[in-house]
Amino acid sequence: MTPWKAAHPTDLVNAIDTPALVLDLDAFERNLQRMVEALKGHPVRLRAHAKSHKCPDIARRQIALGAIGICCQKVSEAAVFVEAGINDVLVTNQVVGTAKLMHLADLTPADVYFGRGESILEERRMIKEKTIQSRRLQHQLESV
Repeated sequence: MTPWKAAHPTDLVNAIDTPALVLDLDAFERNLQRMVEALKGHPVRLRAHAKSHKCPDIARRQIALGAIGICCQKVSEAAVFVEAGINDVLVTNQVVGTAKLMHLADLTPADVYFGRGESILEERRMIKEKTIQSRRLQHQLESV
């Protein structure tokens, strides 16, 4: 549970704690419809980047109007959307480090596959194994 109180449409602007996402709902809906219209008749699919809004409710609205999913920059950002029920999230940046890879594996269903054909569970097993091997080697080097 967040310690911050969400702003409401009747709040005065100076009473809204920042940073805050404040929308003109008419403009928001109009822009969503413009994207739908712009893509009609074209063989492309929209995957909106969530970096500007970071808001699962907005992502749901984008998906409801035809987006195939969303993009996030980092695993921690993707986690917010996955936990909110968005099930098509693309992490657009490199995922570096065992902890981030493990977190990504925790967010991902077991039937997702990497380019080499291993399931995410197999990939996770391999990451753990390599981490253990790396720690053993580090310990051996420190002992010399």
